[in-house]
Amino acid sequence: MMMNLVRGYKMSEEIEIYAFKVSQPYGDFFQAAISAENLLKCTYVNQAQMEDGEITGVQRKESTPRALDIAKFIDSDEAAFPNSIILSVNYEADDTPTVEENKWRFERIDDVLYKIIIPNINLKLCSIIDGQHRLLGFRYSNNKSIQLPCSIYDALPPSGQASIFSTINFNQQKVPKSLAYRLFGYSLDDISREYWPPDLLAVYFSEKFNNAEDSPFFNRLKNRVLNEEIERDWSVSSSVFIDGVLSLISKNPRSDRYTINATNSKSSEKGRKRLLNENVNDISPLRAIYIEGNDRAIEQVLNIFFKSVSDIFWTEDCIAGKTVLIRAIGISALFQFLRKKLLDMDAITIINLNSLCQSLNGIDPKEFTKKEIYQSTSVGKKKIYDFLIENTMGK
Repeated sequence: MMMNLVRGYKMSEEIEIYAFKVSQPYGDFFQAAISAENLLKCTYVNQAQMEDGEITGVQRKESTPRALDIAKFIDSDEAAFPNSIILSVNYEADDTPTVEENKWRFERIDDVLYKIIIPNINLKLCSIIDGQHRLLGFRYSNNKSIQLPCSIYDALPPSGQASIFSTINFNQQKVPKSLAYRLFGYSLDDISREYWPPDLLAVYFSEKFNNAEDSPFFNRLKNRVLNEEIERDWSVSSSVFIDGVLSLISKNPRSDRYTINATNSKSSEKGRKRLLNENVNDISPLRAIYIEGNDRAIEQVLNIFFKSVSDIFWTEDCIAGKTVLIRAIGISALFQFLRKKLLDMDAITIINLNSLCQSLNGIDPKEFTKKEIYQSTSVGKKKIYDFLIENTMGK
């Protein structure tokens, strides 16, 4: 019998699997078991990278050493993989929907049980949202027959894949925090501004300050993706900037996000206004402005303060002297200092902000080139903060 050929000249190999449908607020997915061997045939990874100033893809760069370690575990007697590999099917690797005849089909059997018909398991129509290194390990292992639990979304677009990935990995150390934050930013165009939680607004400011040529952070916020252009003299992880912004508007960004987007909220308010009666002990200095939706005012505070910092502490001489204020602990200490000064103001006004910035002129910028005093530790950060506070008291 003549073999059927499909696009890409890969032999057709139709298979059927059974799955349970799971319904959650974000959307439905299907829980199934697929062998590692078959998953290697049908999956691909969209690696996060920069293209024309925009981030594309979802996953981090592959780590072969890590995959080899996983392969050793796979081939041992202790191999166990109870956690799901998360997939989105029916999109090509170039982010376009696949043609109809090649699509995975989901046929209902009863309320929860479905049959998934895969016309050709050899076609790479499954984007890995989470679990790429787990599966990569099987590429180097001998035990490819192991069944792996999979959570399968049908035709989840790239922006949705990024949102799922970042939600899963937001607080896990193994994922660069800056990358997770940036991927979460895919939702910026999809959500009305009044529903932007604190972390999403912080991502927005990170994007804007990194891309604006007149910004003190222009091309200086690293996102750890391929083809990224950053200034060579100095740069820091965007997560440092984002965490700093968050410290000004929220004590518990995760709780705020859930409150703003709760589907069962009893509040008559909507969006950020729901926070008016929540977390009332949160004294973050720009929180009221954030809840009001006055993002422009928050942006002005950041611009005024950090342009002054740039003029005084980020000069060519300071950079050449390797000032600690261009490193992560320095940026973090500056945000901590700004937070304290904003809390001490009787009102956050342009006059008071200019007065704060003027007080920085009395500090010798060479102070922060003393590496023996300001080391890259939490102790070093505290010393920076303490020096700034002590030398701007009453100014």
